[in-house]
Amino acid sequence: MKERTIIAIPSKNPKITYKSGVLSLGSCFSVHISDKLSALKYAVIQNPCGITFNPASILHTIKRIISPESLLRSELQFNQGLWSHPDFHSSFSHPEQEHYLDNVSKSLNAAQKHLKSCKYVFITLGTCYVYRSVKTGKIVNNCHKLPSSEFSHELLSVANVQELLAESRNLLLDNHKEVGLQFIFTVSPVRHIKNGLAEDKRSKATALLAVQNLVDLHSDCHYFPSYEVMLDDLRDYRYYEADLIHPSPVAIAYIFALFEQTWLDDHDAGLRKELRSITKRLDHKALFPDTEQHQLFLKKLDADIKDITQRHPFLATRF
Repeated sequence: MKERTIIAIPSKNPKITYKSGVLSLGSCFSVHISDKLSALKYAVIQNPCGITFNPASILHTIKRIISPESLLRSELQFNQGLWSHPDFHSSFSHPEQEHYLDNVSKSLNAAQKHLKSCKYVFITLGTCYVYRSVKTGKIVNNCHKLPSSEFSHELLSVANVQELLAESRNLLLDNHKEVGLQFIFTVSPVRHIKNGLAEDKRSKATALLAVQNLVDLHSDCHYFPSYEVMLDDLRDYRYYEADLIHPSPVAIAYIFALFEQTWLDDHDAGLRKELRSITKRLDHKALFPDTEQHQLFLKKLDADIKDITQRHPFLATRF
């Protein structure tokens, strides 16, 4: 008896290798994927403006990466004791203006430097609903707890989303020295039900149609079906967190395993296995860290890290 809907995902080329820089942009699901890649010591930079849910703010992020100096002090806003910027996530917010500017600049400059050797851009669309500032007319990444009366709320059209994604792609291609930049799009499996269930479905459908139009037009654009795997393969609330909105760690691990099969180079499978073992031991929290047994554990771990970085020198800066 058939008990699951297995989604066949064709293997993609060219594969992501350890020499392939990855820029990850978008919703919290993009963070999950890039965290998994980072744990395996791939060269990844994620969301230099913080988590970004909508395609307009993803485009704004790309513009900031390309021109970090475009961020003006006059664009900052002060509310409830914190400095913030409408293009940046609240995780950057800070009571000191200079501290805020310093952190934002460091993040953008690091992303700009990384982009020079980047070969893949992973974009996760969370929603096609946007908040637009009544004062400036611009779509914001974060409302930063400002009064709701200062924003209008709207659903972008398929044409709007496709245009924003196309501009994002073109900007990155125009400002990228490497040949063969590849774009991997996915739609977040997170249920954005704040607007309503029917509204979330319309938003996801808008994203799916816009991405597919782009994939049909450009051979360097690809779609990875995170959303479909969550809804049609893992269609059970046991694969969600307690809020019934976010995928559970088990679901994230399952989807990443499919991503690994689809996009990561098979020749690196042995190295990934070694790195998983090392990462697991690095994450281990000892109950009694002063014991002789734990000190031997640390000594062996240190030796294994030195060994793997000697065999693969590019890993030396990733630990």
